[in-house]
Amino acid sequence: MESALFEKLKESAREGQLELDVRGSCMRPHVLDGDVVTIKSKRTYWPGDIVGAWHELDSRVRVHRFLGYRLTRKGKLLVLSKPDDQVRTDLWVGYEYLLGAVTHVNGVELHRVEPRTRVEAVSFYIKVLGRGLRRRFNGLIS
Repeated sequence: MESALFEKLKESAREGQLELDVRGSCMRPHVLDGDVVTIKSKRTYWPGDIVGAWHELDSRVRVHRFLGYRLTRKGKLLVLSKPDDQVRTDLWVGYEYLLGAVTHVNGVELHRVEPRTRVEAVSFYIKVLGRGLRRRFNGLIS
């Protein structure tokens, strides 16, 4: 069940007016502890974008690097992100919980994501998918 807070956040992001205070430094040097980010929803997100996603388990928004999409067997679209300073990814969340991309930090427009950053995000995502496939095939072989 989606909370009233989530619905308010989603509506603000659609209007391009969602501003959040950041806690933590996992996205250094792009986003620092105490920065205020503006999040705006988009139609499409590309690997390397910095996004805000609602996580139901702890009822908070995580501002992390977008890695990619995955379609479940039941047809549900999931998204994956991760902090820049960690090897571990966030948990997969439904596309509907993706609030939007970070457009501004402390009122300053975020620069275009560099191609190298996009390639790194795609590369990391491929590794994550590869680990999942290995686990599946190991289960079939055993």
